[in-house]
Amino acid sequence: MLARRGFRYRIYPTPEQAARLRQWEGALRVLWNLAHEQRLAYLRRHAKLPSAFDQINKLTGLRAAVPWMADVPRNVSAQLLVDLDSAWQRCVSRLGHRPRWKKKGRDVISITEPHPKGFRLTEAGVVFPKLGEVRAVRHRPCVGVPKRCTIVLSHRYAKSHGTVVVENLNVKGMVRGSLGRQIHSAGWSSFCSMLRYKLAATGGTLVEVQAHYSSQTCPACGVVDAASRFGEVFCCVACGHRAHADLNAAQVLLSRRNGGDAGRGGYGEVSRPVKRQLRVARRGHSTEHRLGLLKSPGLQSG
Repeated sequence: MLARRGFRYRIYPTPEQAARLRQWEGALRVLWNLAHEQRLAYLRRHAKLPSAFDQINKLTGLRAAVPWMADVPRNVSAQLLVDLDSAWQRCVSRLGHRPRWKKKGRDVISITEPHPKGFRLTEAGVVFPKLGEVRAVRHRPCVGVPKRCTIVLSHRYAKSHGTVVVENLNVKGMVRGSLGRQIHSAGWSSFCSMLRYKLAATGGTLVEVQAHYSSQTCPACGVVDAASRFGEVFCCVACGHRAHADLNAAQVLLSRRNGGDAGRGGYGEVSRPVKRQLRVARRGHSTEHRLGLLKSPGLQSG
Protein backbone atom coordinates (compact mmCIF):
# COMPACT_ATOMS: atom_id res chain seq x y z
CA MET A 1 0.00 0.00 0.00
CA LEU A 2 1.29 3.45 -0.95
CA ALA A 3 1.68 5.72 2.09
CA ARG A 4 2.07 9.49 1.83
CA ARG A 5 3.71 11.38 4.66
CA GLY A 6 4.71 14.96 5.19
CA PHE A 7 7.79 16.18 7.05
CA ARG A 8 8.14 19.75 8.33
CA TYR A 9 11.51 21.36 8.83
CA ARG A 10 12.42 24.81 10.07
CA ILE A 11 14.32 26.83 7.47
CA TYR A 12 16.69 29.78 7.95
CA PRO A 13 16.91 31.71 4.66
CA THR A 14 19.48 34.45 4.25
CA PRO A 15 18.18 38.06 4.08
CA GLU A 16 18.54 37.92 0.29
CA GLN A 17 16.64 34.64 0.07
CA ALA A 18 13.92 35.93 2.40
CA ALA A 19 13.50 39.08 0.28
CA ARG A 20 13.17 37.00 -2.86
CA LEU A 21 10.62 34.71 -1.25
CA ARG A 22 8.53 37.75 -0.30
CA GLN A 23 8.70 38.95 -3.92
CA TRP A 24 7.58 35.52 -5.10
CA GLU A 25 4.71 35.56 -2.64
CA GLY A 26 3.50 38.89 -4.04
CA ALA A 27 3.81 37.67 -7.64
CA LEU A 28 1.94 34.45 -6.88
CA ARG A 29 -0.80 36.43 -5.16
CA VAL A 30 -1.26 38.49 -8.32
CA LEU A 31 -1.24 35.34 -10.46
CA TRP A 32 -3.91 33.71 -8.29
CA ASN A 33 -6.15 36.77 -8.48
CA LEU A 34 -5.73 37.11 -12.27
CA ALA A 35 -6.57 33.45 -12.86
CA HIS A 36 -9.45 33.67 -10.40
CA GLU A 37 -10.86 36.74 -12.20
CA GLN A 38 -10.62 34.93 -15.53
CA ARG A 39 -12.73 32.09 -14.16
CA LEU A 40 -15.29 34.53 -12.74
CA ALA A 41 -15.51 36.24 -16.16
CA TYR A 42 -16.19 32.88 -17.83
CA LEU A 43 -18.80 32.15 -15.17
CA ARG A 44 -20.59 35.46 -15.81
CA ARG A 45 -20.80 34.59 -19.52
CA HIS A 46 -22.12 31.11 -18.66
CA ALA A 47 -19.14 29.66 -20.49
CA LYS A 48 -17.15 26.56 -19.65
CA LEU A 49 -14.54 27.27 -17.00
CA PRO A 50 -10.92 27.11 -18.18
CA SER A 51 -8.93 24.19 -16.84
CA ALA A 52 -5.59 24.35 -15.07
CA PHE A 53 -3.96 23.18 -18.31
CA ASP A 54 -5.55 26.08 -20.22
CA GLN A 55 -4.29 28.67 -17.76
CA ILE A 56 -0.83 27.12 -17.46
CA ASN A 57 -0.43 27.40 -21.26
CA LYS A 58 -0.83 31.18 -20.96
CA LEU A 59 2.01 31.44 -18.45
CA THR A 60 4.63 31.74 -21.21
CA GLY A 61 3.18 34.96 -22.58
CA LEU A 62 2.61 36.41 -19.10
CA ARG A 63 6.15 35.65 -17.96
CA ALA A 64 7.57 37.21 -21.14
CA ALA A 65 5.60 40.43 -20.57
CA VAL A 66 6.14 40.75 -16.80
CA PRO A 67 9.77 40.28 -15.60
CA TRP A 68 8.92 39.98 -11.88
CA MET A 69 6.46 37.22 -12.73
CA ALA A 70 9.17 35.42 -14.70
CA ASP A 71 11.44 35.47 -11.62
CA VAL A 72 9.16 32.90 -9.95
CA PRO A 73 10.06 29.32 -10.99
CA ARG A 74 7.64 28.16 -13.66
CA ASN A 75 6.77 24.94 -11.82
CA VAL A 76 5.84 26.96 -8.73
CA SER A 77 3.51 29.20 -10.77
CA ALA A 78 1.97 26.18 -12.50
CA GLN A 79 1.32 24.44 -9.17
CA LEU A 80 -0.51 27.54 -7.92
CA LEU A 81 -2.87 27.33 -10.90
CA VAL A 82 -3.39 23.62 -10.20
CA ASP A 83 -4.32 24.48 -6.60
CA LEU A 84 -6.78 27.12 -7.83
CA ASP A 85 -8.33 24.60 -10.21
CA SER A 86 -8.70 22.08 -7.37
CA ALA A 87 -10.44 24.71 -5.24
CA TRP A 88 -12.85 25.48 -8.07
CA GLN A 89 -13.53 21.78 -8.63
CA ARG A 90 -14.47 21.41 -4.96
CA CYS A 91 -16.78 24.40 -5.33
CA VAL A 92 -18.47 22.98 -8.45
CA SER A 93 -18.89 19.62 -6.69
CA ARG A 94 -20.40 21.45 -3.69
CA LEU A 95 -17.69 20.16 -1.41
CA GLY A 96 -16.44 23.63 -0.51
CA HIS A 97 -16.99 27.35 -0.88
CA ARG A 98 -15.98 29.37 -3.92
CA PRO A 99 -12.28 30.33 -3.82
CA ARG A 100 -11.66 33.86 -2.61
CA TRP A 101 -9.19 36.54 -3.57
CA LYS A 102 -5.73 36.39 -2.04
CA LYS A 103 -5.13 39.42 0.15
CA LYS A 104 -1.77 40.57 1.44
CA GLY A 105 -1.43 40.11 5.17
CA ARG A 106 -4.43 37.78 5.35
CA ASP A 107 -3.89 34.79 3.08
CA VAL A 108 -0.85 32.54 3.08
CA ILE A 109 0.72 31.75 -0.28
CA SER A 110 2.42 28.36 -0.51
CA ILE A 111 5.55 28.21 -2.67
CA THR A 112 5.58 24.63 -3.95
CA GLU A 113 8.00 22.86 -6.25
CA PRO A 114 5.87 19.88 -7.36
CA HIS A 115 8.50 17.87 -9.24
CA PRO A 116 11.02 15.65 -7.39
CA LYS A 117 13.85 16.67 -9.75
CA GLY A 118 13.23 20.36 -9.10
CA PHE A 119 14.69 20.36 -5.57
CA ARG A 120 17.25 18.40 -3.57
CA LEU A 121 17.73 17.69 0.12
CA THR A 122 21.21 18.18 1.51
CA GLU A 123 22.86 17.77 4.89
CA ALA A 124 22.54 21.51 5.53
CA GLY A 125 19.04 22.03 4.19
CA VAL A 126 17.31 22.06 0.81
CA VAL A 127 18.31 23.29 -2.64
CA PHE A 128 15.32 25.16 -4.09
CA PRO A 129 15.06 26.48 -7.69
CA LYS A 130 16.51 30.00 -8.10
CA LEU A 131 17.18 30.23 -4.35
CA GLY A 132 20.10 27.90 -4.03
CA GLU A 133 20.68 26.08 -0.78
CA VAL A 134 18.42 27.18 2.08
CA ARG A 135 19.64 26.21 5.52
CA ALA A 136 17.25 24.03 7.52
CA VAL A 137 17.16 22.09 10.77
CA ARG A 138 16.40 18.48 9.91
CA HIS A 139 15.48 17.25 13.38
CA ARG A 140 14.37 13.88 12.01
CA PRO A 141 15.23 11.91 8.88
CA CYS A 142 13.05 12.17 5.79
CA VAL A 143 11.67 8.68 5.20
CA GLY A 144 11.01 7.60 1.63
CA VAL A 145 11.49 9.54 -1.61
CA PRO A 146 10.56 13.26 -1.44
CA LYS A 147 7.96 14.10 -4.08
CA ARG A 148 7.45 17.83 -3.55
CA CYS A 149 8.78 20.71 -1.49
CA THR A 150 6.61 23.50 -0.08
CA ILE A 151 7.82 26.68 1.65
CA VAL A 152 5.24 28.34 3.92
CA LEU A 153 6.76 32.37 5.14
CA SER A 154 4.91 32.25 9.27
CA HIS A 155 7.22 35.25 9.41
CA ARG A 156 4.44 37.63 8.34
CA TYR A 157 2.68 37.18 11.69
CA ALA A 158 5.88 37.76 13.63
CA LYS A 159 6.76 40.91 11.63
CA SER A 160 3.32 42.51 11.66
CA HIS A 161 2.32 41.73 15.26
CA GLY A 162 4.32 42.48 18.40
CA THR A 163 2.20 40.03 20.40
CA VAL A 164 0.38 37.00 19.03
CA VAL A 165 -2.32 35.34 21.16
CA VAL A 166 -3.14 31.65 20.60
CA GLU A 167 -5.26 29.07 22.36
CA ASN A 168 -3.52 26.81 24.86
CA LEU A 169 -4.87 23.59 23.40
CA ASN A 170 -4.25 20.08 24.72
CA VAL A 171 -3.04 18.84 21.34
CA LYS A 172 -1.84 15.48 22.67
CA GLY A 173 -5.25 14.75 24.09
CA MET A 174 -7.11 16.01 21.02
CA VAL A 175 -5.23 13.80 18.54
CA ARG A 176 -6.59 10.71 20.28
CA GLY A 177 -10.10 11.64 19.17
CA SER A 178 -11.87 11.43 15.83
CA LEU A 179 -10.17 14.61 14.55
CA GLY A 180 -6.66 13.33 15.13
CA ARG A 181 -5.72 13.16 11.45
CA GLN A 182 -7.01 16.67 10.75
CA ILE A 183 -5.15 18.10 13.74
CA HIS A 184 -1.92 16.44 12.61
CA SER A 185 -2.44 17.84 9.11
CA ALA A 186 -2.94 21.35 10.44
CA GLY A 187 0.36 21.14 12.30
CA TRP A 188 -0.85 23.35 15.14
CA SER A 189 2.03 22.56 17.50
CA SER A 190 4.62 23.11 14.76
CA PHE A 191 3.01 26.39 13.75
CA CYS A 192 3.10 27.69 17.33
CA SER A 193 6.73 26.63 17.70
CA MET A 194 7.69 28.51 14.53
CA LEU A 195 5.80 31.58 15.67
CA ARG A 196 7.52 31.53 19.05
CA TYR A 197 11.07 31.51 17.74
CA LYS A 198 10.38 34.04 14.97
CA LEU A 199 8.66 36.41 17.37
CA ALA A 200 11.60 36.10 19.72
CA ALA A 201 13.92 37.10 16.89
CA THR A 202 11.88 40.27 16.21
CA GLY A 203 11.35 41.20 19.86
CA GLY A 204 7.74 39.96 19.98
CA THR A 205 6.04 37.47 22.26
CA LEU A 206 3.66 34.53 21.90
CA VAL A 207 0.96 34.36 24.56
CA GLU A 208 -1.12 31.24 25.20
CA VAL A 209 -4.46 31.71 26.96
CA GLN A 210 -7.06 29.28 28.24
CA ALA A 211 -9.26 27.93 25.45
CA HIS A 212 -12.26 26.78 27.48
CA TYR A 213 -15.64 28.05 26.22
CA SER A 214 -14.02 30.58 23.85
CA SER A 215 -16.42 29.57 21.08
CA GLN A 216 -19.46 29.95 23.37
CA THR A 217 -18.58 33.26 25.05
CA CYS A 218 -19.99 36.61 23.99
CA PRO A 219 -17.30 39.35 23.87
CA ALA A 220 -19.95 42.03 24.32
CA CYS A 221 -21.75 40.89 27.48
CA GLY A 222 -19.70 37.91 28.71
CA VAL A 223 -22.57 35.38 28.68
CA VAL A 224 -21.50 31.76 28.05
CA ASP A 225 -24.07 29.66 26.24
CA ALA A 226 -23.63 26.82 23.75
CA ALA A 227 -26.81 27.92 21.97
CA SER A 228 -25.05 31.12 20.84
CA ARG A 229 -22.80 29.15 18.49
CA PHE A 230 -24.44 27.83 15.33
CA GLY A 231 -21.97 26.59 12.72
CA GLU A 232 -19.84 29.51 11.50
CA VAL A 233 -22.18 32.10 13.04
CA PHE A 234 -22.16 33.38 16.62
CA CYS A 235 -25.33 35.10 17.86
CA CYS A 236 -25.52 35.80 21.58
CA VAL A 237 -28.77 34.53 23.09
CA ALA A 238 -28.57 37.23 25.76
CA CYS A 239 -27.66 40.51 24.02
CA GLY A 240 -27.99 39.62 20.32
CA HIS A 241 -24.33 40.30 19.46
CA ARG A 242 -23.65 38.70 16.08
CA ALA A 243 -20.32 37.92 14.40
CA HIS A 244 -18.40 35.23 12.55
CA ALA A 245 -17.70 32.43 15.02
CA ASP A 246 -13.92 32.42 14.48
CA LEU A 247 -13.66 36.22 14.76
CA ASN A 248 -15.81 36.13 17.88
CA ALA A 249 -13.57 33.51 19.52
CA ALA A 250 -10.47 35.55 18.61
CA GLN A 251 -11.94 38.60 20.38
CA VAL A 252 -12.63 36.51 23.46
CA LEU A 253 -9.06 35.18 23.51
CA LEU A 254 -7.64 38.68 23.14
CA SER A 255 -9.81 39.88 26.00
CA ARG A 256 -8.59 37.03 28.21
CA ARG A 257 -5.02 37.95 27.43
CA ASN A 258 -5.73 41.54 28.46
CA GLY A 259 -7.58 40.46 31.61
CA GLY A 260 -10.76 42.27 30.54
CA ASP A 261 -13.97 42.32 32.57
CA ALA A 262 -17.14 40.35 31.89
CA GLY A 263 -18.73 43.27 30.07
CA ARG A 264 -16.00 43.03 27.46
CA GLY A 265 -15.82 39.28 27.21
CA GLY A 266 -13.17 39.45 29.90
CA TYR A 267 -12.24 36.53 31.97
CA GLY A 268 -8.71 36.52 33.22
CA GLU A 269 -6.17 34.22 31.66
CA VAL A 270 -6.49 31.58 34.34
CA SER A 271 -10.00 32.19 35.68
CA ARG A 272 -12.82 29.99 34.49
CA PRO A 273 -15.99 31.55 33.04
CA VAL A 274 -19.22 31.08 34.91
CA LYS A 275 -22.11 29.65 32.98
CA ARG A 276 -25.33 31.63 32.79
CA GLN A 277 -27.70 30.83 35.66
CA LEU A 278 -30.74 28.84 34.65
CA ARG A 279 -33.97 30.70 35.29
CA VAL A 280 -37.29 28.86 35.51
CA ALA A 281 -40.44 30.83 34.67
CA ARG A 282 -43.89 29.33 35.14
CA ARG A 283 -46.93 30.38 33.21
CA GLY A 284 -49.20 32.74 35.10
CA HIS A 285 -46.55 33.91 37.62
CA SER A 286 -45.69 37.58 37.86
CA THR A 287 -42.26 38.98 37.05
CA GLU A 288 -41.63 39.81 40.71
CA HIS A 289 -42.46 36.26 41.75
CA ARG A 290 -40.19 34.74 39.09
CA LEU A 291 -37.28 36.91 40.24
CA GLY A 292 -38.05 35.94 43.84
CA LEU A 293 -37.49 32.29 42.94
CA LEU A 294 -33.85 33.10 42.20
CA LYS A 295 -33.18 34.76 45.58
CA SER A 296 -32.08 32.99 48.69
CA PRO A 297 -34.78 33.24 51.37
CA GLY A 298 -32.19 34.37 53.87
CA LEU A 299 -31.23 37.37 51.74
CA GLN A 300 -34.73 38.68 51.06
CA SER A 301 -35.56 41.97 52.68
CA GLY A 302 -38.52 42.21 54.99
